[in-house]
Amino acid sequence: MSLAVPKNKNLLVVINNNDETIQTLPNNQTLVVYFETDLNYKQSVDIIINSTDAATQNKKLEFFINYTGQVLPSLTILPPVQTMAFGPIDLPIYYNSNYQIANSAKNWNNFNFNISLNSDITLVQGNLKLPLVEPSFIVSNSIKKGDTLTLSDFQIGTSSTVDFSGQYQITEIDTVNNTITLDLSNNPTVSSYQTSNPTVTILTTLLSNMPYLGLNKGMKYRITCVSDTITSTFAERYLIQKL
Repeated sequence: MSLAVPKNKNLLVVINNNDETIQTLPNNQTLVVYFETDLNYKQSVDIIINSTDAATQNKKLEFFINYTGQVLPSLTILPPVQTMAFGPIDLPIYYNSNYQIANSAKNWNNFNFNISLNSDITLVQGNLKLPLVEPSFIVSNSIKKGDTLTLSDFQIGTSSTVDFSGQYQITEIDTVNNTITLDLSNNPTVSSYQTSNPTVTILTTLLSNMPYLGLNKGMKYRITCVSDTITSTFAERYLIQKL
């Protein structure tokens, strides 16, 4: 989707995930939004990314600007190049289709359940089973199959790392073993990894970071043009803040 840039006006762009229909998109289920031209000097745009209460589909978003610059010393004007400002990011999901109710990302302020590093983590055919620290009764009373969580800093390896971070749906809750299972099959990195490792027990000693679970409650970005020099690089021209 392209957006025109009016001159000398600060902008507000609101992007809502309203997708309730299963469909396959190119570029790993990624949507693209871009400004047709550069922002003007000192012009800002606030971008609010949210979801409708009925959205169920997990999509990603990338935001680009048609950046125009010149090459020194000839000062040759280059054609605009779609340059990524931020992304890819996961669009929030606020609906649990298993129970047909609003999910934890919609209803809760935080997700304070911790992954236990005293038990092994297993990955079988795209299903990641995570042991939790909290007592089974609170897991059973609160977490629901069909809710959507973010998994961050889930990196495996000591010399080289594989990153399984992303946004995933809960497919199983085992209160006997105090585990939840996330469906990672929509992550191409996981699919590639599982081709040669169909069943994996991830020893916690192989983790290269401390993984954690969370909620995607939407986000806000601000992009400001901070340079009026045509020769400025993209990084010099734009201040990009996650608010």
